[in-house]
Amino acid sequence: MSNEFSAGLSYRSSMKHSFDDLDVAFSPQIDTLGTIPIGLRNTKADLDITLPQFVSFGIAWSRGPLTLTLDGFWVDWSELDALNFELDNPVAGKTSLRTPVNWNDAWSWAVGMEYIVNVWDRDISLRTGFMYEECPTPNETVMPIGYNGDNFLYNIGFGSKFGSFIFDFYVTYNYTEDRNWNNQNGYAPNPGGGQVTGEFTDYESSIIGANLTYKF
Repeated sequence: MSNEFSAGLSYRSSMKHSFDDLDVAFSPQIDTLGTIPIGLRNTKADLDITLPQFVSFGIAWSRGPLTLTLDGFWVDWSELDALNFELDNPVAGKTSLRTPVNWNDAWSWAVGMEYIVNVWDRDISLRTGFMYEECPTPNETVMPIGYNGDNFLYNIGFGSKFGSFIFDFYVTYNYTEDRNWNNQNGYAPNPGGGQVTGEFTDYESSIIGANLTYKF
């Protein structure tokens, strides 16, 4: 775009994945409850799932040692309407298990900054950033698996070049918002009858990582 501005756009098409011999485990296993057949026995399952198309774009402004970035990400999660498990052996009298998700398309946004300093005659890139990740799960399909709350990610890191090697190190703190579980999904896995409800409380997690790249 110019000496100070740059921009980029990328697209990834949808991709189909197949998972075989997934473990379906119950603790405890319940075959019958008195004379009532329950049929909660461990088995295996197969799952075919199509991950949705994905678009990302970004712009950057650089002047001297400073670079500022803004990135956006869009995921077509509305393509995914349900998870369909094919069971090797029946569970609760069923040979397949369909879990509706009906996710919404979701946006994520990120801002970042890099500042290059020279220490001991070596350029070191100091980096920091923030990312907001929108949860695609509507209230109607919140469940113990999958996305449950919006994510707020805070990142710091640094990197430097050593000959043909590039070393990067980063630390990410992630805060996930709480979410209530009170919908029809609470009925299906409850052989005792009634509805299972609850709250997924907010939680925190941290990621520490390092990359070592060799350029030929």
